Amino acid sequence: TNVNLSLSPATRSISGTFTNAITGGVLPGVQVRLESATGLFALGYSDDQGLFNVPVTAGFWSPELEQSALSALGYVTPQQLSGIDTSGGSVADLVAAFQPAKALFYGNFRDGSSNGIAGLAFSARNQSQTLSGVGLTDATGYYTVGVIADTWNIGPDNRALTQRGILASSTNATIADGQAVRIYFTSRTVTAHLTGQVFDNF
Repeated sequence: TNVNLSLSPATRSISGTFTNAITGGVLPGVQVRLESATGLFALGYSDDQGLFNVPVTAGFWSPELEQSALSALGYVTPQQLSGIDTSGGSVADLVAAFQPAKALFYGNFRDGSSNGIAGLAFSARNQSQTLSGVGLTDATGYYTVGVIADTWNIGPDNRALTQRGILASSTNATIADGQAVRIYFTSRTVTAHLTGQVFDNF
């Protein structure tokens, strides 16, 4: 299949700094993805000083951060960031401050035979749906997810479960700063499927 891609020349830029919300320290190597209201997207990374500069066009842009990088650095990720309007020109000196994780969920994910399942994505979302953290099981099925004090819904990623043909449920847990809470998960193998057809009201 041949696909022709149309690229738009950048006429503006969005730049700023990623920082630690408590210490003011910088966050290097974090990817930021910007998507415009017209369907364009642009990609950038913070440098070793936490600075990023992404070329864009005029319009309204919605930012999205790479959760896995922030989690690896020990931070929780906001579920939604404010949009950026470049209609009037480039936007500079933005400061995005992220909260460092102060607590930890950990445990393992096993199948019905108590074998660890490797490479399975895990996520945690707080009760108000404003923050999230992500993790990945290691070769023996163990995971860690950094969070802050709150009540969280934590569990394996549903899409990853579907791809592997297994079932598991997430769970709610309350945690305080400085705590490490252990949660084990066990999967069930899909043994049947529901099939059907979806109709609209006409």
